[in-house]
Amino acid sequence: MQQQQTNATDPKTMFQSEVGYTVAVLNRTTNAILVPNLSIGDVNATLVNNQATVGIQMLNNTQTFLNGLYVMATVTGPQGVYLQRNASNMQMAPNSQMQFNVWTNGQQLVAGDYDVQIDAYYGLKDNLRFDAPNGKRYTYHKRGQTKLHVSAKHAKTLTADDALLQHRFVMPWWGWVLLAVILGGLTGGILYAALRRRTVNYLFVLTDGQIIDRGSVRMRRFEKRNVVVPSGFVTQTTAKTVVALAANRVENTFVLTENSNLSANVNKL
Repeated sequence: MQQQQTNATDPKTMFQSEVGYTVAVLNRTTNAILVPNLSIGDVNATLVNNQATVGIQMLNNTQTFLNGLYVMATVTGPQGVYLQRNASNMQMAPNSQMQFNVWTNGQQLVAGDYDVQIDAYYGLKDNLRFDAPNGKRYTYHKRGQTKLHVSAKHAKTLTADDALLQHRFVMPWWGWVLLAVILGGLTGGILYAALRRRTVNYLFVLTDGQIIDRGSVRMRRFEKRNVVVPSGFVTQTTAKTVVALAANRVENTFVLTENSNLSANVNKL
């Protein structure tokens, strides 16, 4: 719409404006209230953004919005494959379709037959008749069940191109065998070192370095063995006549001194 040219007080000052409008027109040829009608279409295993998914086609077949859509879908398959996804508060435009994706989240879709079950609830006002698992009541409920077959070739492609599977480390069978051998060898080595007998030497010396006696025994690393001090001598620090060998040391040296009590008894005689 073009506005008329306007003159201000000063005849030399002039401005001109142009304004546009957008008018929406709703044309209906009937007074009947349109009811949304949801149908469930094909189900396929595919890749979306490099992630494997079971895609469920959903169609709104009427010329009105489908509001408050709540969908529950479960997929069960061979080798214990179980997928599930719930989503709520969705809306579909008139005469539209969408793909509801049940993501694998790193599970491998192996070859075989899959059972796909879908429960869809929609319409949150007027004549609420259906109780949904999310605790709400809906006007409409649509249930579908179908079979999905994944061929060996298609399963291989999905596995090779799934980004989540590529980041998951899967050890081959020979890797487990090698790991078992390594762990077995380490365990055997530890047991051998702990249980094998080895020669432990001991030496009795005086404070001036004179050797009184020496010997050796066969002992395990954690074993204890007592040795009698040569007659007429005791240990320098504790005056004991029996000493304990340390099996974790190959050489044990004990410093001795003369047994003063024994000397005194001899003098009395």
